[in-house]
Amino acid sequence: MLAIRIHETGGVETMRVDAVAVPAPGAGEVRLRVEAAGVNFIDTYQRSGLYAVPLPHTLGLEAAGIVTAVGAGVAEFSVGDRVASARVAGAYAGEALAPAALCWRPRGERAGGGRLRGRGARAGSPYGEIARRDHHADGGRADVAGDDGTLFGGCDVSVAGR
Repeated sequence: MLAIRIHETGGVETMRVDAVAVPAPGAGEVRLRVEAAGVNFIDTYQRSGLYAVPLPHTLGLEAAGIVTAVGAGVAEFSVGDRVASARVAGAYAGEALAPAALCWRPRGERAGGGRLRGRGARAGSPYGEIARRDHHADGGRADVAGDDGTLFGGCDVSVAGR
């Protein structure tokens, strides 16, 4: 799979696309196929060296996508479920790991990927809209903006779907 990684700290020129192994989920983790990744200030802090990370490092902490594998002890999610998390390990990749306890289903989703009506998104979650199946009429691209430094934060960003 492909991932956007840094091998040294610095400017945007330090980011590169690498072929890496698909990670295996450990106990209590889910692996998700990333369909939307958050772009945040912390990513620039890690890339620049302001926040130290082990190198090489796959950037990205927020993502929404489809569960492709679950680790031991995970009962609340199954392969095929749509999930989102703000604690993803390496969201700038085709697939990434997240602690199951820090994942949630987007608004209107239930176990097994079915749709529900009338259920709200988790409080404070921008992912309810990003991860919905039917929100992109143009085939998977959304322009999002905000002012709080989260997925929608800081500046206009484009999030590519499939």
